[in-house]
Amino acid sequence: MGLLPVEQALAMLWEHTPGPDREGLSWHHALGRVLLEPALSLLDDPAFDRSSMDGYSLKAAGTHEGSRLPVTATILAGQCPSRPLELGGAVKVMTGAPIPSGADAVAPVEDCRESGGFVELIRPVRPGENIRYRGENLRAGETVFYPGRRLDALDVATGIALGIERAAVARRPSATILATGSELVEPGTSPGPGLIPNSNGPMLASLWRGWGGRLAGETCVPDGEEELEAAIRRGLESDYLVLSGGVSVGERDLVPELLGRAGVRRIFHKVAMKPGKPIYFGRREDTVVLGLPGNPVSSFVGALLFLQSSLHKRMGLPPLAWRTRHLAERHESGGGRTRFEPAVPVDGGGVNLLRHMGSADLPAWRGAEALVELPAGRAVFEAGSPLRVLLFRHLGRETGA
Repeated sequence: MGLLPVEQALAMLWEHTPGPDREGLSWHHALGRVLLEPALSLLDDPAFDRSSMDGYSLKAAGTHEGSRLPVTATILAGQCPSRPLELGGAVKVMTGAPIPSGADAVAPVEDCRESGGFVELIRPVRPGENIRYRGENLRAGETVFYPGRRLDALDVATGIALGIERAAVARRPSATILATGSELVEPGTSPGPGLIPNSNGPMLASLWRGWGGRLAGETCVPDGEEELEAAIRRGLESDYLVLSGGVSVGERDLVPELLGRAGVRRIFHKVAMKPGKPIYFGRREDTVVLGLPGNPVSSFVGALLFLQSSLHKRMGLPPLAWRTRHLAERHESGGGRTRFEPAVPVDGGGVNLLRHMGSADLPAWRGAEALVELPAGRAVFEAGSPLRVLLFRHLGRETGA
């Protein structure tokens, strides 16, 4: 099989990724989960006629500047009126307190003077002023949140305020992450000659958790066939098995063969992109298998495009949100395969590409906020060229990022 175009590879990945598994959760514990069913309000909002300010509830008709009314009661937030409003009187109310029947306005405290058990109006009030009426925002039974919404802290608070108790959400899929290579040492261990720290495993684990997945395990495995095969078989017990390294055509690149032995059906291997050409995608039953190159930038780009996209499908989220931005400065590319470059958004809808020294130059990406796609077959991109951009660090530069 030849190199697969990026767009076709992503379409195949989406097609062959299982959909979400449903589970029910307490709404209080549904932060970060994706709704699979509509969430309906169980309460009217507001739940009763209430005051929106500290003031005096009264009947507006017949009042005017200088009106003097007897204060017959006080209602605090959380209390209920014990009797209707007395004709010609006023009841002192706090913000959020219920309005007694018969009242149709609230005069704010700053527009009143109280003394000797009476309140004097400094200005007249209109019917309905400073009253929030029952159900004026939402009625019980109305849809508050629709399927596909990822619940944030404000959503959780809103749902609780509306009496929602349960959420039907996508289960968080689990992943086992294997960084392969006999040259790897675990973080915190001083590498000897010819050895390097395992940065890919922690990077992929951090991405996975940040995107909402559940980490079943993360380790590095040497290139020995027996040990690697055992690690693969254990990893296939998770919803995802993600490997970095060992997917190319080198003498010690054993991953594709060992995956086949373990019963994984290969869907594609090698994509026409740079960095990240050797990407492997397969499935065994409902377990998704993604093999990424060992170079750290290649591994990161592959995860950003393919692992994140697959996880979106499995969690009930829409496909990745690409945007169009204009190149701020002229750029020359190698042409050939589709290229993905690190970049930073700039004011006015532009994007600046960052200089780097290839797929092993991870430090060059430390200031990057976006991935820019340079289409295949073009060697020169003039300033102002429209390009597809995928944001991966949302630093408040764009609304809704």
